[in-house]
Amino acid sequence: MSANLSRAELLEMALSSEAEKTTPEAAGGTSGTEASIVPSQPEPVRRYEDARRPDGASDIHSFLEHRSRQWSAMLRLQEQQRIQVSALEAERDTEYKRLDVAVEAVQKAIRGLRTAVELNKEGRNVAEVERAMELNRAALDQLETVAANLNTNFLAWRSAWQQYTQSLEASRRIRADMDAKLMTRG
Repeated sequence: MSANLSRAELLEMALSSEAEKTTPEAAGGTSGTEASIVPSQPEPVRRYEDARRPDGASDIHSFLEHRSRQWSAMLRLQEQQRIQVSALEAERDTEYKRLDVAVEAVQKAIRGLRTAVELNKEGRNVAEVERAMELNRAALDQLETVAANLNTNFLAWRSAWQQYTQSLEASRRIRADMDAKLMTRG
C-alpha cells in the first residue's frame, strides 16, 4: 500500500508542478481564483438574432443574389439550347426535302425496273434490266441514308428538346422559389 501511496504522491506532485507552470500567478498575473472567475479578455458581444433568423435581411439578400445568379445562368443555358434545337429543326427540314427526292427516285427506279423486266420477258435486252437494277439499288441506298440521317436527327432533337424543357422547369422552380422567399418576408 505504501508503494501505491508513493505513486499517488508522485502523481500529485507532478500534477501540482504542472499546474503552477500554467497558472497566471506563475506568469506574474493574478491569483488562480481570479483567473477562473474573470476572463483575461472580454468576449465580444455577438448578435445571433439576424444569423439565426432565416428571414433576416442579409439572409434574404444573399439568398436572392444566389438565386438570381442561378436564374441568369439558366437563362443563358436556355438560349444555347434554343439555338441547338433550332439548328436541329433546320437540319431536319433539309433532310425531309432529301427524303422527298429519295422517295421520288425510288419510285422512278422501280417503274424503270418493272418496265425493263417486262421487256426482258419478251426476250429483249438483258443489259437494260441490269442497269435498271443498279438504278433501283442506288435509289434505295439513298433512301436508307436519308432515313438513317432522319433517325439520328430525331434522337439528337429529342435529347436537346428534353434538356431545354428541363431547364425551363428548373428556371420556373428558381423563380418560384425567389417569389416564395419574397412573399414570406413581406
